Amino acid sequence: MRPLLLFPILAALAAASALSRAEDDEKPVLEVEADGFPSGRETPEGAAADLARAAIRNDAELYRRASIAPFGDGESRAAYVKFLEAEVAGLKARAAAPEPAPANPVAIKTLFAARRLTFGGPVSAGYAMHGFHDIIFVDLELTLGNGDTAPVRNLMIKDADNRWFVHPAPHLHPILSTGLSDETASEKPFGEAYTVEKSSE
Repeated sequence: MRPLLLFPILAALAAASALSRAEDDEKPVLEVEADGFPSGRETPEGAAADLARAAIRNDAELYRRASIAPFGDGESRAAYVKFLEAEVAGLKARAAAPEPAPANPVAIKTLFAARRLTFGGPVSAGYAMHGFHDIIFVDLELTLGNGDTAPVRNLMIKDADNRWFVHPAPHLHPILSTGLSDETASEKPFGEAYTVEKSSE
């Protein structure tokens, strides 16, 4: 197990370089897809948007790619594996349905800039127990088929290879998500944290 005392140095560096970007003179460049939102594992916002796209498109493969792979051991790992299997099965069933349900998501309405958790315990625990480099969160708003707007909060994990993933079931690892539901609603759109460019592809 890694000593907890080593990680605050890394967390401080990450906070200064990644989540204080609004105060920087130059914002990092972020490419967006045709829908106007980022993609990929390079940023937490990109991973969060991909998980939303998976739900919108009923894309089980994209859902797997955007979600953190099973980690740890024991009951929490087994429960998470079971959760992922159930979600993938649900997406496949929705894709095979003759008509979409009115409550299914149809579009990303708003993607907010990533934020750091107020309580630092999950970051230290994630590093000490699993080698995760960071844990933050991203809020979104999804438009549903019936026209309603659904708020979504994603716990984001940066793995040992510095790739961002969503933990779609943070309740299964409460030590990594302490205080997540207590955070205030996000207000800053992701576009205010980056210089946004359209993808050339």
